[in-house]
Amino acid sequence: MLIVFFIALLTLPLKVDAQQPHFHGKTITLQVGAPAGGRQDRIARTLTKYLTKYTPGNPVFLIQNKSGGQGIPAMLALSKGPTDGSSMSMVISSYLEAPYFGAPGATY
Repeated sequence: MLIVFFIALLTLPLKVDAQQPHFHGKTITLQVGAPAGGRQDRIARTLTKYLTKYTPGNPVFLIQNKSGGQGIPAMLALSKGPTDGSSMSMVISSYLEAPYFGAPGATY
């Protein structure tokens, strides 16, 4: 039985190549529906420091401020953006409720 164990051990691969993380070398855009320098912008900038550090592949985060229109421009950019995870949005509940209350332009 011990011989079978050693033979099985010798057949294991000695080196396993790791796969590159999905976000390695990529840029992730974070849409913020508020002007630069505001509370939401400061929270987003603090959050991206940690997201860069703890997301596999250490992607670069780009913050894009789209102020005005109660956050509707930021949500429209997210809904029409890429679906590969390279676009995110920092939302508050009023952004999500806008289409239900008939806000003009909220077609997401």
